[in-house]
Amino acid sequence: MRTLHIASRSQWEVALGQLEAWFISNEIDAAIQSKLFIAFDEIVSNIFNHNSQEIPIEIEVTCEKKPTLISLNFTDNCKLFNPLNSNKKESDAIGGWGLDIVKQLMDDIEYKVVDNKNCLTVKKQIL
Repeated sequence: MRTLHIASRSQWEVALGQLEAWFISNEIDAAIQSKLFIAFDEIVSNIFNHNSQEIPIEIEVTCEKKPTLISLNFTDNCKLFNPLNSNKKESDAIGGWGLDIVKQLMDDIEYKVVDNKNCLTVKKQIL
């Protein structure tokens, strides 16, 4: 298991490097890595872009490998919001499709509130 901490956009780039190192050390297939990188990037981007609070953002990403799957758990201190309840319509403005892409790339995605923080978990099978 590996935990990454992101409190600024510059730390986001550092976390990507740490995630890549974790993938390599856990011998994660390149195709799976690519999908998880996209999910990571889209979710962290959404957290930064949709934060409406005046407090510093704190994001914690826990990476876990089990025998048959990889999970990335994103916890943030932003305003509580379940992105899985958001309805996207074709008539909406261009953009905002990141979570739809994540849903297509991942095998499972869950949201819950823990200690008054948003927790979004994505899972990808590695069999």
